[in-house]
Amino acid sequence: MRHLKSRPDIVVRAKLTQVANPSASRPAIAQAVTNVNGHPVRAHCAGDTTFEALDLL
Repeated sequence: MRHLKSRPDIVVRAKLTQVANPSASRPAIAQAVTNVNGHPVRAHCAGDTTFEALDLL
């Protein structure tokens, strides 16, 4: 019987935030946390819109 090689589980936690301050230059924030080969990787970006922040992330 052949055993199929299992794929690794990939888990990403993401958070999108819109700052309430109307004078903020880049009010949308995208943050993500994932695990790469046992090491946590965190990233965050800011943009004019949540779509832009997510694209930059």
